[in-house]
Amino acid sequence: MKFAITCTAREGGEQARMQLRLAHLLFLRDQQDKIFFAGRLSDADLAASNAMFLIVEVADREAATAFIAAEPYTASGQVFASVIISPLAQMIPEIEPGHLDRSIAEMLDASAR
Repeated sequence: MKFAITCTAREGGEQARMQLRLAHLLFLRDQQDKIFFAGRLSDADLAASNAMFLIVEVADREAATAFIAAEPYTASGQVFASVIISPLAQMIPEIEPGHLDRSIAEMLDASAR
């Protein structure tokens, strides 16, 4: 199951983030089999990071919680002010070819009634 994880930066956490960056990158490298997508959310000019966003594919919510709890930035308690874990219903890229077209056809059929 896929989960979207948004970790919002803590004000004043930049020094801790930089100190933990190598451990963070090693963690991401070692966990690539679970990570569908990962990146940072930034300000308009991409100069400052204000959040980390990941999509992980794990067995269940407990596994997603354990995954992010083990991530060095999160584990430190110094980098993120909040962590939100949400189940993800993926539409694109399509997991099942034709799913999007079927969904559109169903909506059009329902609206024609």
